[in-house]
Amino acid sequence: MIALRKLAGLSTKNRLRKAAELLRGFEAEIRASRPVDSYYLAGLCETLVRSDTADAVRERAVKLEERLRKAGLSLSGPLSPDFGRECGVICTIILTELGTALADWDLRIPGTELLDSGARRVLPVDLFLEDLRSPFNVGNIFRSAEAFGVRHIYLSPATPSPEQPRASRSSMGASLAVPWSVCSLQEACLASGDSGNGTQVIALETGGTGIGSYSFPSGGLLLLGNEEWGLSEEALLRADVRLSIPMGGAKASLNVSVAAAITLQRWFESRQ
Repeated sequence: MIALRKLAGLSTKNRLRKAAELLRGFEAEIRASRPVDSYYLAGLCETLVRSDTADAVRERAVKLEERLRKAGLSLSGPLSPDFGRECGVICTIILTELGTALADWDLRIPGTELLDSGARRVLPVDLFLEDLRSPFNVGNIFRSAEAFGVRHIYLSPATPSPEQPRASRSSMGASLAVPWSVCSLQEACLASGDSGNGTQVIALETGGTGIGSYSFPSGGLLLLGNEEWGLSEEALLRADVRLSIPMGGAKASLNVSVAAAITLQRWFESRQ
């Protein structure tokens, strides 16, 4: 770590940027229950208090330093999770002041580092992502799918791969826990077991039955469409039912990953 005296000698912008980086490091170490140098962390807080920065940064740095000294400083000792949380909050305030916000995939969500796919409760529910454009949306859909028991995700050839860096980061590890494959709509229907085998194909699209009044089946294939154009005519014709999410806004539309999360939660809850 950079010497605190050297840190104090940097320009204000560089000092704050480096301080944010250090705080992120402390946050990660504390979350992992690893010992940290609380003497250094207290000195970092003192440096921030003396810096030309936002009042919120100085105020929280003062409180954190006081708490550290009250807890007892150590060159290599554990700190409770609340200290890590405070490091993260101060880091976020600094980055906001610098005009640099953390992206969702920069956040370290507890429990996502090593997802155990065997620990999931899986329903006979599959997804087909038809020609999505945004890797970020793909990753978010994987994250919701992992949370709500999706068995398999089928992607059209034009949909970004969950292995794409942005998709992988936004999935928070879920793309490693939920099985997936690339195929056509027809192949996805056959693999999932379409209506000919007693499994419903459900299109999530505007102008359909509201999800609140729909009785979700035990399993099925949910079709999700392109962010701008929605589902293709082929997909709508293939579906046994069209579902919609009732909305009261003037825009009357939702991001596809948000719509997927809402629908999957309803489906999962209905099977409890």
